[in-house]
Order: sequence, then C-alpha cells, then structure tokens
Amino acid sequence: MQNLILLFLRYNHFFVFLLLEILCLFLIVRYNGSQRDIWLNSSSILTGNITNTFDTWTDYFNLREEAFKLATENAKLKEKLYNLQKISPSNIDSLAIANQQYLLIPAKITSKSINVLDNYFTLNRGRKHGIQPDMGVIGKTGIIGIVKSSSEDFSRVLTILHRQSSIVAANKRTNAFGTLKWNGPDYRFAKLEAYSRHELIEVGDTIVTSEYSNHFPEGVMIGTVKEKSLSKSDYFYNITIALINNLHTEKHVYIIDNTSRQKQLVVESEDE
Repeated sequence: MQNLILLFLRYNHFFVFLLLEILCLFLIVRYNGSQRDIWLNSSSILTGNITNTFDTWTDYFNLREEAFKLATENAKLKEKLYNLQKISPSNIDSLAIANQQYLLIPAKITSKSINVLDNYFTLNRGRKHGIQPDMGVIGKTGIIGIVKSSSEDFSRVLTILHRQSSIVAANKRTNAFGTLKWNGPDYRFAKLEAYSRHELIEVGDTIVTSEYSNHFPEGVMIGTVKEKSLSKSDYFYNITIALINNLHTEKHVYIIDNTSRQKQLVVESEDE
C-alpha cells in the first residue's frame, strides 16, 4: 500500500494530466454532435472487429446449432418460393424475388445495446456489401430498426429501441396508422402514438409496417396491442405495443434495399 502511495506521489503530474485528458475527451464527445458521431462510428468499427473475431471462434463450436437454424430458415424460404410458383404475377408479394422491389441482404449483429435510452446495433455488413443509410432492418419475425451509418465493412443501426426512432405502423385489421415510438425502459414494449381516437383498435390487434413507409415492405410484423387508454380530453389513444421481436436475443438480421425508395422520395419532394 505504501509503495502504491509513493507511486502516485512520484507520478502525480502524469495522473493529473491523464485525468484532465479524459475529462476533455468526455466533454468534447458529450456536447459536440459531429465529434460524438465520429466517436460512435469509430467505437462501432473497433468493437465490431473485436466481436467479429471472437464470434468467428465461438461460432466454430456452435456449428451444429447454427446449421440447424440456417436449414430451418432455408426451408421456410423454399416454401415461400414454391408457393409463389402457384400464384399469378398480379398477386406476387412485394418481397418475392420476381418483383425485385425489395432486396434482402443477410447480416449478423456484432455488437448491441438494449438497456439504455438510445440503443444501437452494429452489423457485419457495410458499403462494400451495398449497405447505405436509411435502409430498413428486420429480424426473423419483425422489424429491428434503420441503418444510421455505414463504413466499408460495418453498419450502425438505430434500433426501434431508440428515442429518435419513428416508424409508421398500422393496425393490420383496420389499416389505421400511427407512429411507433420508444421511450424506455422495457425492451419488450413500445408505444403507438398519434393513433386517432376516431379509429378502431382493440387489445390483441396486430400492428405491422404501413404502406406509407419507404423503409420497409408493407405488412412486416411489429407486435400486438397490449394496452390502450383514452380520456375525454385526448385526441389520440395511449397504446402500448408488445414487440414480437426479442432484440435481446436477436443475432441474425436482414437489411432491406428498397430499390424504389429514391424514386418515391423524388416524387414526394416535388409536392413540397
């Protein structure tokens, strides 16, 4: 203990300098948006590389389980393909290969957060794989979020568990829509805001992506209505959605390239 105290006394100037450097770095990142984005992207690339290397080794010991999961997914995709062969072109779903409006790029989550107010995922796909900002991301059962930024090899996803996330969502039964928002703290639930009191909605109703979204195909599963309330003075319902995706355990995702998105944005901008 005495030696430790002597060490601090001998190098006190260095430790004070180091402490001030850390404080300055924290203040710069905390109160400057551009520097914060640089820090987040840099840390994502670093953690992504480290996690990706670690996962390469751990996946080796889980090949049997992963092979089973991939085989199950492949079977489901083949079933869809076989069923589509029996459907006329006018009825082909927008996710079908023949339509080509939506291209799905498989990716793996290399790092994630779900326990803070602003949660991100890092994926092992980047610009060289065709990933660009504003692409939608879905899991096996529902939506994950939207690509915020991408480097050459990795991309950073602003998940639905983020205060800035705002996704148009609709009641599958009535087509009435609102905005999916999350303010914490439970990763299992989100809010459906701006849903008019004049529209029908019941506990148990299925909530999906809306036809007005340019990030996701229409009808991608989001969750079900868990609770709803409305006071006499309210114009909108207060709705809680039980999310179908468990973002805590999600590992593999699909990045959606909407090939018609830019055309849609051009048309919409002409009206402004």
